[in-house]
Amino acid sequence: MDEKINKDDINIGTSGVLKKVKDAITTLEEKTNKVFFFCMDSKGTPMASVATIYEHAKILKEAGYNPVILHEKNDYTKPDSWLGEGFEDLPHASSEDNSASIGPQDFIILPEVYGGILEQLKEANCENIIFVQAYDYILELLRPGDGWGQYGVRKAITTTESQKKYVNSLFPTVETTKISLGLPEYFNKRKEPQSPFIAIHCRDARDTSNFIKSFYLKHPFLKWITFRDLRGMPKREFAQALKECALSVWIDPIAGFGTFPLESMKCGVPVVGLVPTLTPEWLTEDNGIWTNNKLTMVDTAAGVMKNWLEDSVPEKLYEKMDETVTKYTLENETTDVVNFYNDLFKERIDELTEVLTKEAKRREEWISNPEKSKSKDSLPPEQSVVGVNPFGGAHGRITE
Repeated sequence: MDEKINKDDINIGTSGVLKKVKDAITTLEEKTNKVFFFCMDSKGTPMASVATIYEHAKILKEAGYNPVILHEKNDYTKPDSWLGEGFEDLPHASSEDNSASIGPQDFIILPEVYGGILEQLKEANCENIIFVQAYDYILELLRPGDGWGQYGVRKAITTTESQKKYVNSLFPTVETTKISLGLPEYFNKRKEPQSPFIAIHCRDARDTSNFIKSFYLKHPFLKWITFRDLRGMPKREFAQALKECALSVWIDPIAGFGTFPLESMKCGVPVVGLVPTLTPEWLTEDNGIWTNNKLTMVDTAAGVMKNWLEDSVPEKLYEKMDETVTKYTLENETTDVVNFYNDLFKERIDELTEVLTKEAKRREEWISNPEKSKSKDSLPPEQSVVGVNPFGGAHGRITE
C-alpha cells in the first residue's frame, strides 16, 4: 500500500472522479452518510430482536452517527409503546415509497432472515452487513448453493461466540464480529419478597401450555402456584412482573442469545431452562438449572419451587447468577457497537484514501510524461475508479 497522506494534500486537479472520491471521504469523516437498520415491523408486539436493533441505532445516534430505521412498508408501527423512552427521536424510512435515499457511502444493516433480498439490494449500490441474532433463519430465504459472499457481503455482526462460529462455518470469507448485548437498568432485584409465581417463556406456545398442564397434573399440591407468560408486555412492565416471580422457565431450543434467562438472573430469579442447540457462552452449569431433556423440566421446576418455599435454594446459585449478568451491561454493549462502527468507517476511509492516492499519482505521472502532449486530447482517459463503492470493488464504480 502507498504511504497514506491526508486527502486535502492530494492534488486532484479538474478530475470529477477524484472529487467524488474526496467528497466520499469527507462524508465518512463527518459521519453524514447513513447507517440504515432494516427492521421487521412487529406491529406493536414486543420482540427482543427488534429491541436490539433499536438499541444499536440509539447508541450510534448518541455517538454522532446518522442511523435510520428502514422498514419494508409505509404502514410501519414504531415500538415507542413497548420499548420505552429514548427511541422516539430515531428517524424512520420506508423502502416502499423510496424515502430512504440510499447513497454509495451508506451502510445497510440487514437481519439474517432477510438474506433472500440481497440480490435486490445490489441496486442500492452500498455495503450490506448482516446482523445475525437468530442463526436458525440464516438460510431461510437463500437459494440452495447461494452464499453471502456472492452478493458482496464482507462483514456480519452477531451476539454470541457460538453464532459467530456457525456463521464462519457457512461463510468463511465473511468477517464476523461479536457485539455484546446489555440489560437495561430497570431489570433489577426488588426489595420486597418474591411471590409464588413462575415466569414462563417458550418460543412455541404449545410448550407453554403443555408445561403448565403437566405441572398441575403431576404436582397437584402446587396448583395454587401461578404461572406468568410475560410475552407481549412493554419492557418496563415486563421487568416489573418478572422480578416478582420466584422462578423462571425457559424453553427455546433455537435461541440465538437468550435474553430472557439473563433478564431473570438480573432480577434475582433462578432459571430452569432447556439448553439450546447453540449454547450461548453465558450459560454455565452452575448459574441455572439446565437440562437437555424437555420432559424432565416439570419435575425440576416443582423441586425448585419446593426448595424456594422452604427457603433452601442454594445461595451459590444466586451468587453465580449475579456474577454472570455483570458482563452484560449497556456500557459494554455501547463500547462494542461504537468500536465496530468506528472501525468500519475508518476501514472505508482508508480504502478510499488509497484509491485517491493511487489515482492521483497515476494521473500526475501521465501528465508529467515529457513524451505526452499536454493538450486536452492527450490527457489520460477518465477511468472509473474501481473499489470506491463498499461492495469491495467489482460491484460498484464512481465515474465522471
